[in-house]
Amino acid sequence: MHAVTLEEAKRDLERLRTQVLDDAEPTIVVLETGQQVVVVPLDEYTAWQETRYLLSNTSNAAHLRQSITEAQAGDIVEQELQVSVAPADLLAARSTLTGEYLAAFVGSRPKAVSLR
Repeated sequence: MHAVTLEEAKRDLERLRTQVLDDAEPTIVVLETGQQVVVVPLDEYTAWQETRYLLSNTSNAAHLRQSITEAQAGDIVEQELQVSVAPADLLAARSTLTGEYLAAFVGSRPKAVSLR
């Protein structure tokens, strides 16, 4: 993981964006106080939050772990997925649904933050 100072991040935001989004490399931004923040793509952050949520329920986590163990042992059953909407429609709506889910999860709409 790459680290930059806040001043470097402000000076070259486009490079930081490319590094985080295009290269899929999270970046640590070190503040003047020594505190650190991590910049990651929203999709990755949302996936972490969803995983944390799914594993927060002990019975659900146990079921998921058992399913993984069974799949790794080759104990799987193939089933045809029946969907009521076209997969392309699901993909088109994904970013909107993810953003709405995340906003509901944290209890408010995301706000713009100034780096001044």
